[in-house]
Amino acid sequence: MSQIPNLITSIRLLAAIALLYAGLTSQITLFLPLVLSAGISDMLDGYVARKFNWCTQFGAHLDSISDLLIYIAVLIFLAIHRPTEMAQCRWLLTAGAATQTLHLLLAIKKLGEFPSYHTDFSRFSAYVIYIGIMIFWIFKPPHILNFLALFWIICSLEGIVITVILRRAKSNIPSIGACLKLESREA
Repeated sequence: MSQIPNLITSIRLLAAIALLYAGLTSQITLFLPLVLSAGISDMLDGYVARKFNWCTQFGAHLDSISDLLIYIAVLIFLAIHRPTEMAQCRWLLTAGAATQTLHLLLAIKKLGEFPSYHTDFSRFSAYVIYIGIMIFWIFKPPHILNFLALFWIICSLEGIVITVILRRAKSNIPSIGACLKLESREA
């Protein structure tokens, strides 16, 4: 039973693979259902893990890696099927990718592992991003991709700050403030 959250997270991994396939084979009708299933799995896996106290280090890493892979798959899909809109926000998307990469490299170099902080802000941002992507796909409002890229950048910056603060790898940190308190207690 304790593996249920990891099984739910695996839906996101499968959605990422399916989204890449759908993007490369121009099956655009699959976009919305795949993003919706990824978003639901992202909301559900952590909730179930916390509700039943089934949180594990493996699950936290699997969740973070699944998040990254689905975001990459969405970016590739949109680059193929909405190139004009993607080009309009290329600078923010490039900044998001650079900030995310810096965060990952810093965490791996300093802490020796893939970061899986799952802050309150990063969870909120994930919901905003999933909903925003679906709104973009359906209604195509101008500048929504810029708005979503800003959330991505801010999330990555939060991760960088937490990585700088931490002395050893940890997961499921609610906020920068909680990280500061945790590190000061352990000092």
